[in-house]
Amino acid sequence: QNFGGMSGSVLGSLRPAWEQLSEIVAAKPLVALGIGTLSWIVLNRAAAVVLTSVAKFKSTKNMNELASCFPSIIHCTTVTLLAFEELSSRGWGWGSAPMEVLQALRNGDADGSRVFDMLGSNTPTGMTVMIWCTSYMFADMWFLLSYSPNVLFMAHHVATILYMTSSLALGLSDLSVCLCIFLGEMTNPINNCYAITDLLDNEGWVSPRWNMAAATALAASFVVVRMLYAPLGLGLVVLETMFHRTGAAAVPLLLRILWSTLVVGTIFVSGTFLKGLIGSIISRKTTTRSQAEDSAKKQ
Repeated sequence: QNFGGMSGSVLGSLRPAWEQLSEIVAAKPLVALGIGTLSWIVLNRAAAVVLTSVAKFKSTKNMNELASCFPSIIHCTTVTLLAFEELSSRGWGWGSAPMEVLQALRNGDADGSRVFDMLGSNTPTGMTVMIWCTSYMFADMWFLLSYSPNVLFMAHHVATILYMTSSLALGLSDLSVCLCIFLGEMTNPINNCYAITDLLDNEGWVSPRWNMAAATALAASFVVVRMLYAPLGLGLVVLETMFHRTGAAAVPLLLRILWSTLVVGTIFVSGTFLKGLIGSIISRKTTTRSQAEDSAKKQ
């Protein structure tokens, strides 16, 4: 049963052009990865140049972090759309994958076919989604190391790069990566609004109420996507695929353990982040400036 699985293209008339581009990228993945990474870095620095030419910042760090938000917005918007395109054109629906897994577990069916098969061979379009995302992660790692060191973000990027590059090298399971990308990146436009309003508040250019609104929206999106849907729609689906399915043996055990650990770990860390975010909303101290002031008062 399909359980409402989706099929077809959400790109519509752009689908043929997307497929042609993907064939080119898939034929030269390392070249595409290099070009993509360099393009993201250039875009980041171009945004910094524009910002410094139109405004005077109190903090260079604020300016650099604000500049990094622009490529981030472009990346999370485009990669969410492209990952959704890949998923929906290959049998995925919000309810179809988890319902198939629950039915398979209930019936003890480890050998049966799946409408949404995350163990399948990588397609050119699936590879291009991963290369597009990986190139951004490499560029953002460069930015973090150069301008704004953040251990948690860098650990996230390393884990994501490991997942995508190992899938590319193996030639399998691009749909599992696309599902992670889709659910992980779809909340990032709101996350960028949260970051931007915080930086603008640090500069004294906007009211902290804008950051409070963004924080509230981000918390709501995390509750729905990462706390309510992801444990079943991502976590259980990946675990069943990697350890219950007979065909999972095509993926080396160490990789299956790595991929599953990254998925479960990300869901857990999301819960920890959400708990802290809700606490800051309740205390009405969502900006880093208000949190720093509150910390100084307590000392």
